[in-house]
Amino acid sequence: MQTESQIKVNQIAKNLGIILTNAGVQIVRSAYKNFSYISVNFGTIKTNLVNAGINCPVSELDFSYNTTTWEKWEEALALIHIILGKIKWTQNIYDCDDFARTKKALMALLFGFTDMAEVYGEIYDKDTGISQGLHYFNIIITTDDKVYVYEPITGESVLISKGFPIIIGGWKYKVISVRF
Repeated sequence: MQTESQIKVNQIAKNLGIILTNAGVQIVRSAYKNFSYISVNFGTIKTNLVNAGINCPVSELDFSYNTTTWEKWEEALALIHIILGKIKWTQNIYDCDDFARTKKALMALLFGFTDMAEVYGEIYDKDTGISQGLHYFNIIITTDDKVYVYEPITGESVLISKGFPIIIGGWKYKVISVRF
């Protein structure tokens, strides 16, 4: 049971955390207010996925999606990776699906970039082809209609080319479904 002083200290810590989080969001938004984006519709997204060789169920959650150049995505992703860099992967608590969702949400919150999907897939050892299990990761479509797979845990990415396997590090990625 907490003492009255512990309860007061916890309340102060909660309030300070809220204040600092809100201030941090505003400061990052201000620092990156020069980031521009364009809006694309779901038809364009679907076409780009098919052109990259991604033929699977795709969920549409918004009317339009904001994207930018790959260079701006990379800069924003690097910052997000630093922000989340201290968070450790913890099975069943904060694992691949949580990393993918958090990175997608922070891209929208801080930069207005909403053309980042959560992907449900499977990963394989790139050399042996043996399944390593189911996995969540991200897909990004840029203003030049290129499609990238982004690994939210390591911060690595790769351009997808139709007819070629998706490989990041020691893993080969298979896309099962995509949710924008």
